[in-house]
Amino acid sequence: MKFLKKIQDLPKETRKIIFWIIIVFIGVIFIVTWFYSIKTRLVKIEEINPFDQYKIPEIKMPEIKTPEIPDISEEEWNKMVEEEVQKESGSQQSAQ
Repeated sequence: MKFLKKIQDLPKETRKIIFWIIIVFIGVIFIVTWFYSIKTRLVKIEEINPFDQYKIPEIKMPEIKTPEIPDISEEEWNKMVEEEVQKESGSQQSAQ
């Protein structure tokens, strides 16, 4: 109690200075504690991979077999096209 009595007996300006020094000191302690807790939380978050928590189901894609395209020379191709054109023109004439 003698300590508080000594402070009360000091001039008002001195008491204000002591008050603000104590407030700043407590504020610094709070800020340091807050930064430390943020650091520990971030370390915990880094340890846990959020993508490991939620498993995405695998989709099994069917195997698609592509047909083999034979090698055809340009002459054979032109001949096949002409045959198809003749078939089409013959079917159109018979339809008319």
